[in-house]
Amino acid sequence: MLKKIIGVIIGIVAAVLISMGAEYLQKALYPPPAGLDPADPHAVSAYTVSLPVNALLILLAGWFLGSFVCGLLIRLVARSRDITAPFLAGLFLLCAGIVDLFSVLYPTWFIISGMFIFIPITLLGHAIIRRR
Repeated sequence: MLKKIIGVIIGIVAAVLISMGAEYLQKALYPPPAGLDPADPHAVSAYTVSLPVNALLILLAGWFLGSFVCGLLIRLVARSRDITAPFLAGLFLLCAGIVDLFSVLYPTWFIISGMFIFIPITLLGHAIIRRR
């Protein structure tokens, strides 16, 4: 049980770091306008709406890779085929994603895509390693 808990914690931390890395990459490639106040949701929404599709795909790729690595790390640390731990980790990532998705304005296609990444891809990362 302790291995599962540690695996979930390590997996979620890795997913968050990968997602943050994707966000930093996106901001480096598509910098926000000078003087943008990150505390102003209207200004951030205006910036987000102006982003090209490629910028949003970078964020989705970060969520995808982070979720996959999360499930993979849970499997490696916990050494269990039980899907409860990766499901709960994916659910946690989904809740964090929902907060992000609805804190600023995103296109509808991005919101729908984002909602269907976290749990299935975390489970896929967990299932990719098979016992011999």
